[in-house]
Amino acid sequence: MARIIFHLGPGKCGSSAVQAFLRRSADAENACLDVEVPRPKDIAAMESGDSDTVRRYAARMARTAAPHLPLIISHEALFKKRGALLALVRAAREQGAETSALAYVRRTSDYLRSVHGQWLFREPGRIAETAGILRSHDIDPMLFTGVERHLIAIALGHQDVGRDAGGYTTFDWSESMSQMAQMLGALDVPFAVGALPSRDAERPLLADFAARIGIATDGGALTDQALVNPAFDATVIEAVCNSIELGFAMPGRHEANRFLAAAMLTCRRYPCPTPHS
Repeated sequence: MARIIFHLGPGKCGSSAVQAFLRRSADAENACLDVEVPRPKDIAAMESGDSDTVRRYAARMARTAAPHLPLIISHEALFKKRGALLALVRAAREQGAETSALAYVRRTSDYLRSVHGQWLFREPGRIAETAGILRSHDIDPMLFTGVERHLIAIALGHQDVGRDAGGYTTFDWSESMSQMAQMLGALDVPFAVGALPSRDAERPLLADFAARIGIATDGGALTDQALVNPAFDATVIEAVCNSIELGFAMPGRHEANRFLAAAMLTCRRYPCPTPHS
């Protein structure tokens, strides 16, 4: 019987590292799995009820690289686009495949630190929004780092400041995971939830993922956990965030990653002098 596993993310829970690992494993000479990472436009089409796109992915499910290999379908958007997920799961079940699903979770504060360090620190609208919330409570936002402003705004009851680019919030993991489990359970699809391991965990993310989907891989595939998403130095993040707050034009989302990375190297090579009292 074919085995199809849906990896649902969610976003900022190691999906990029997992997908890079899946591609490496599928392309290896002795591949232990097959992988499909749906295109965002296809997910959007299936979410809107496009049956032709669903049939195309159903055909892909039936055409794995080798019948004995599990097919992993992975995309963090599937956690949000539940219409698309249900359509894919039903297609897998109709083919008689042994179907299961897997997702990871992390603390909301960790999630927000991660998304702030990648995206939010260079979004003028979000920076102005959180600064405005703090000022409405007579709090000077410039006394805090950018991510601290977001956490304070959430503590003041404005959970929406943590939304992602699509407007989704992930501030109640337990409720959303319970809803997902009920939805998949109605289709007799087992759903496993793992806590995102820390980088120094005894069983790090890729080893944990491989164990959960029941595959054996060589150590090289598991130890190569190079970061896929851009990560910037805290000094650069605060410089950009504060510059936006002060009215200066700064690179936005998806802009000037190389410049920011170069600035990060400069900060490390020529650190700011420590002030003396």
